[in-house]
Amino acid sequence: MSNLKELEPYLVKNVEEYNASRPESLQFMSPKQMQHYDAKLTDTYGFDVDDCPGFMQGKVVPIRKKTREWCFSEKAAIYAAIAFRKEVEHPPLKSITLIKANNQAVGGLMYYLTFRAVDAVSVQATYQAKVWLKPGPDLITQYLAKVPGSERQVRHGSVSGKNSSTDVIRGFNYLVTLIRSQEPSSTYAKVRKVASRKWRALSEPEKLQFIVSAAKKRQK
Repeated sequence: MSNLKELEPYLVKNVEEYNASRPESLQFMSPKQMQHYDAKLTDTYGFDVDDCPGFMQGKVVPIRKKTREWCFSEKAAIYAAIAFRKEVEHPPLKSITLIKANNQAVGGLMYYLTFRAVDAVSVQATYQAKVWLKPGPDLITQYLAKVPGSERQVRHGSVSGKNSSTDVIRGFNYLVTLIRSQEPSSTYAKVRKVASRKWRALSEPEKLQFIVSAAKKRQK
């Protein structure tokens, strides 16, 4: 067998035979499951990956609410909103509410956190942060950014605005994916910076087109 195309049927057959003799929790991902997982990981950079079935080392998995890991994720989000902001000389965020959390085993644990928070001028927005729990233990915030277009002004305990935070995130991530396909050699930070600039320049109807496109893609 001299190339990958010849090897693929052989490998698929062996995976199928292995899975047939193992309980579901120990079965490897099928090629179709792997394709779905890779697409979600690429499109959202780990922040919005479903609970894809099948085993894989280093897999990004969602954290369920009301679990010990969720409680830790809430604390990690607070850490990112306060400690990391302090490091870059920005006022800390407050009123932090965790929306979604994923983690991944990477020489410790990497947490992919999506949360709402209010800044120093009473603007609520959705943020995404990557927090690495190193062996030791030691917490390191590798990334923290606001999801463009998710801002809402807080007034008298209420929040103004019509956009769903989740829809805005998915619409923005869809734009990031498009830009990344056009600039495959660019880093994540550069792609996101370009996407943020373009997103802020869009009108609400234009943003809605990306939100709708993201929703259609999720339904496929």
